[in-house]
Amino acid sequence: TEPLIDVIAGARPNFMKIAPILRALQARQAAGSRLRARLVHTGQHYDERMSGDFFRQLGIPDPDVNLEVGSGTQAEQTAAIMTRYEQLLLQAALAFLAFGLCASSVYVFNDLIDLESDRRHPRKRSRPFAAGTLSALSGAVLAAGLFASAFLIAAWMSPLFLLWLAAYFALTMAYTMFLKQRVLVDCLTLGALYTLRIIAGGAAVGLRASFWMLAFSLFLFLSLAFVKRYSELMIVVNSARNYVAGRGYQAGDLSIVQTMGVASGFTAVMLMALYINGDTA
Repeated sequence: TEPLIDVIAGARPNFMKIAPILRALQARQAAGSRLRARLVHTGQHYDERMSGDFFRQLGIPDPDVNLEVGSGTQAEQTAAIMTRYEQLLLQAALAFLAFGLCASSVYVFNDLIDLESDRRHPRKRSRPFAAGTLSALSGAVLAAGLFASAFLIAAWMSPLFLLWLAAYFALTMAYTMFLKQRVLVDCLTLGALYTLRIIAGGAAVGLRASFWMLAFSLFLFLSLAFVKRYSELMIVVNSARNYVAGRGYQAGDLSIVQTMGVASGFTAVMLMALYINGDTA
């Protein structure tokens, strides 16, 4: 994501002061700077004449965030601004926590679904559920608790973040149930899932990830997914077996997976090089 400056304003004197600042920042962006300004309206002046008219006459864009402080004494408004702006900054930490809980719930569920194949795997058979250290019932309870905690936190946040979290959960469940058994589709899904985390994180704090960031992330995560499959196939080849348990890959797919992984990693590096040396840097 681009470097971010919060420009905070809420009353008519503020509007007149930030107008040239925003124009200067827009000029820097037009010249190729990656610096981004996020306009935070405190909501002290909120009606059309005291806010909307000034924005139009001064050429100020619509706010990215409105704290909706409203009327009150100076002390009440100051306290509300500080509290709500602090909450805005806390959104990133809460988004991180919600995604961690959601991902953990699906990982637990995935281990429960993969019990039989994990027990036949030389390394995965030592996992708690496959080894019998933890019961399937305890895993189901844990997954449900993690899921509920994740969406309770997300419900307190913005609807857009909740939507992205729901999309992430749905795609992860689709991967767990059947997409992971599809050759190449599983790796594409993994790359998309990790990129979704970046998009959702931006939605939580009012930031939009750039095309370069999303493209680089997608190919980087895609290469890591192919590395994971390549390591599993190497175990299959070294143990003289023909297929990966619980997946659609066979020993003969090793070279294809290797080629796709190298190509994805190379593409990520090329995107980074173009970004650093291009007009966007």
